[in-house]
Amino acid sequence: MLCMVFKTISKYTRDQIIADNHSRDDEARMTNLAVNGDDDDMDHEDSAEEEIHVACNSDGGSDDRITTKGPYFRISFDYFDDGECSKVRMQWLKKKGGTPIADQRGKTSHSNYIMDGLRAQLHNYNGGIAHQRIVCIDGISETTVTKNKEPVIVRAVPSYRKGCAWNDWITINWEEAGKIPAKVLVILDYDTCTFEQMADSTTLSSNNMAVIATPHEERKGIHIVVHSASYAAIPKKLRKPFQTKLAKYYLMEKNVFQMVNVDQIVSRVFTIADDVDTVTNAVPISIIVVQDKTQWSDFFFDYSEYLDGSNLVLDFPPIFTWEELE
Repeated sequence: MLCMVFKTISKYTRDQIIADNHSRDDEARMTNLAVNGDDDDMDHEDSAEEEIHVACNSDGGSDDRITTKGPYFRISFDYFDDGECSKVRMQWLKKKGGTPIADQRGKTSHSNYIMDGLRAQLHNYNGGIAHQRIVCIDGISETTVTKNKEPVIVRAVPSYRKGCAWNDWITINWEEAGKIPAKVLVILDYDTCTFEQMADSTTLSSNNMAVIATPHEERKGIHIVVHSASYAAIPKKLRKPFQTKLAKYYLMEKNVFQMVNVDQIVSRVFTIADDVDTVTNAVPISIIVVQDKTQWSDFFFDYSEYLDGSNLVLDFPPIFTWEELE
């Protein structure tokens, strides 16, 4: 298993170096080409990094920042007369907050299982105001969360540079549950939500009327939809084969997506899908998370015990002396 891990790490590192050598503006241009087919469909100035939020740290020091980068898209919800969601649609936009591209044919959309997750998370959402429901919300391809001058870039793109989907794995701070890895599925901007009034509707079912009549939790700013690993204990029968200090084994939550504020992002993590759902060929069932390389040395040697040299005692005799070498 470790051999597979190290081979994958080497490939990941090489691919990251290639990607990072391109400027951020070039990344935006290439991503726009993947979505739109040509440069004329996208306003590049609106695809550049945009500052969304700035807040001082508690110690009054450096600023924390959340920025976004295009291309941008719109998620729309269609409803039956009784209030059930009939369809979730995705349309790429010409620019941030702009109109959809006229011809969406050939444009890559998020996978069906992600769109189904959005339906479950958002249909009939009322934004904290009773008797209204969501019609559409805009999405983002990339966001950067900077805390204490340490930026974490997170991407969720259905087709990156005309290639496969790019969905980053991150660690999320769940407070009491601790820090748990998760796959980023979609990045959404709740400040772009559009609602329609439903107070006078006479066709809604009693169940859906009750849903929109109750104010929901109001969300503001950038949030991410994630498929999280489970914080529940790993079954005993699965623990022994995956005991290693360089990687940890997790089971994923089943058929559940979470909506998370970007403030809860801790870092990106290198993750290997151990088992994948055979029906969708995309939903991970279990994963292996490799520890950060900067921590590897600590797993083999506890340097804190020997900082002053007083505890450094060799429990084996030397195989030669300097006199013998001379």
